[in-house]
Amino acid sequence: MKPRRFWYSLLFAGIAALAAPVAGLALERWLDPGAARAFVVMGLVVAHGVAIAETARKRVGAGLLSGALSLGLLFLAGTFGEIVLGGAVIIGLCRTAYLYEAESAMRGLLTEGTLLCGGLLVGRLLAGPGPLAGAAAVWGFFLVQSTYFLVTRGAPRAADSGLGDPFERARSRLEDLLEDGLA
Repeated sequence: MKPRRFWYSLLFAGIAALAAPVAGLALERWLDPGAARAFVVMGLVVAHGVAIAETARKRVGAGLLSGALSLGLLFLAGTFGEIVLGGAVIIGLCRTAYLYEAESAMRGLLTEGTLLCGGLLVGRLLAGPGPLAGAAAVWGFFLVQSTYFLVTRGAPRAADSGLGDPFERARSRLEDLLEDGLA
């Protein structure tokens, strides 16, 4: 477990919960409410991938991957529920297939399925009319997603190990060792 990633993910949940209603209300000035909500969901999907990535290169890749998939989803989805479900699937794909390694394929699939379904359930239970309920739903969903780093190794994909400055990699490795030793 990497506590730093868990705390960053919790911080993202709070920021997303605050930003989502503000962005939704701002977009409703130019778009109908349904389209505004869809764009907010897709923005959160992209922002989540960027926020949990370990390196700048992975942040760019996660943003491009989740952005392209989100754009395709906007054209294919017919209802807001489909957009939310598709966005959750994109989050899982980006996290487990691109950013972090699962211990095994089956465990990764089960972990992602459980966290995404649990997050959607919590979000649905907290959802309701009005911006405050929407913020609570966003917070609840991403709060559940934060537990990914508690229930998995959350190790970055092996391709990350050869990237970047060797001194930066050594410093990062030393920080990880110190963090693991102190935690």
